[in-house]
Amino acid sequence: MSTSLQFLDLSLEDYQDQLHKRLVDVLRSHPNLRGLSFACPSQTNPFHIQEIIQVSSRFTSFKLDLSANRHLLVETEGSFKNMMAAKDRIALMKNTKIQNLFILTAQESQDLAFLIPLLGRCPLLEKLTLDRPRKNAIIGITEVLKGGQCPLLKEIETNHLVYYGSQIFEDLMCSVGQSSKVEGGNGEIRKGGLETYIQSSGKEIWNPVFKPCHAQTLTRLELPLGTMPDVSVWTGILTGLPRLQRLSMSIGLFPVTDFSERAEIFHKQWACGDMRDLTLGFTIPYDLKSVRDSSWEGSQVNKWLIWIFSQVGQLTNLRSLELHGGRDFLSIQCAPYYPFWLYNLKQLRKLRFQCGLPDLMGCTEATWMATNWSKLIEVVVFVDSSISVEELASFERTLKAARPWLV
Repeated sequence: MSTSLQFLDLSLEDYQDQLHKRLVDVLRSHPNLRGLSFACPSQTNPFHIQEIIQVSSRFTSFKLDLSANRHLLVETEGSFKNMMAAKDRIALMKNTKIQNLFILTAQESQDLAFLIPLLGRCPLLEKLTLDRPRKNAIIGITEVLKGGQCPLLKEIETNHLVYYGSQIFEDLMCSVGQSSKVEGGNGEIRKGGLETYIQSSGKEIWNPVFKPCHAQTLTRLELPLGTMPDVSVWTGILTGLPRLQRLSMSIGLFPVTDFSERAEIFHKQWACGDMRDLTLGFTIPYDLKSVRDSSWEGSQVNKWLIWIFSQVGQLTNLRSLELHGGRDFLSIQCAPYYPFWLYNLKQLRKLRFQCGLPDLMGCTEATWMATNWSKLIEVVVFVDSSISVEELASFERTLKAARPWLV
């Protein structure tokens, strides 16, 4: 194995004493190693895991996956005592150099033994990834962060998030960067607070969590597409997070009985004027199949969309725009002509959109895009089996004739 090795990724189905000793020797003999991703069975000896954690304390990136064979894990009084003894050893460790941490456990006692005490030894931590975090693990993490033991933390990523109540997640999010200013690893001073939150799946954490705690620091927010937050909640994010530069989320556009009472939303301006990357997923009532439907013009959906597109059109620094779940939103062959709101996106380089009825996407739209978005370098169209090959070919041919460098 090369001594210049910087990152090691290991996944082992069986992990016994002899193999453990060899691995520890290998990790210690590679001074240039900076990161380890290590997966082993959930029933692995707790002291072996503790020693791997200790050897990895000099790395900047550490990932530990204990989820394999979790169905074989049986906790006894003896195994729990060993787990708690391993916890005590980790708690006595010197501070680590870990900046990027991911730990996936098989049971709650492993959270208590490995995740929580290790987190308390990561003063340089910048990114924390949580996969299927349990309720007590979240509470324990919150206590560590409230104690100021991870003052540089600025990015949280969650996978398969289970909803345990809004207060638990609000406490977790607001425990990040509680001090007004913290000193970075290179000596620079930055304002504390969460800069990035990414959630790949699970129950959403909405704006009420982010707005009071991270409104002046959050620049990237990615929530699962396909979910359906209310328009007012979605609006709260866009009007309450002024530093947001990258957003990915969905919105449910469903009729509401109090529509007239929500009219004040149409007078609100999005605060994130420096947005660079925007991905929007729309969920629309099935009975509104296309902008060509006679019921479309007077629908609440149309009123929402006119406001949304008018606001997107003011994001003049936008580089990338992606639209999902649309119904010919980028067609200009019939009303309501949503693209006309977007003519001022002169910095737009990447466009990705779902084309619901391709017979409304042809030469006219291609010419308009080439004329108004002169910096486009990439256009991706998501289509289904109803695609009109001839019409799409016409769209592509016209666009490339005007912008030969497009991919």
